[in-house]
Amino acid sequence: MLAACTKFDAVTASRKVVTAALVRLDRIGAILPCLLYGETGTFLVARGSGVHVSALAGVQVMAGAYARITLPPTRGARWDTPPWRLTKRAPLELPSAAVLHSCLEEGLRLYPRREAGVGP
Repeated sequence: MLAACTKFDAVTASRKVVTAALVRLDRIGAILPCLLYGETGTFLVARGSGVHVSALAGVQVMAGAYARITLPPTRGARWDTPPWRLTKRAPLELPSAAVLHSCLEEGLRLYPRREAGVGP
């Protein structure tokens, strides 16, 4: 199943980098929806805020009607952190990607591009 990135920006990096960022986000009490698919992870952030992380090497930001991400129940796609409240099934308010910047930076420092499985 594909979803257009019209109501959110999608921030994608290698699975190792995203997993490291998830640990840091948990430590600061921030909740960002996160989808794992194959060797990548994707955070959903407030529409228009992906610019805060777009300059990080190894990070891809997708936004707009022509940008698409793969969602469950596609084989291999699963939510690490779903975009709804588990107790109420109400949607989460998506935070700005600014909260993600330092967490992704740390993940990229721990897992340089080659080690994270990103290109040459």
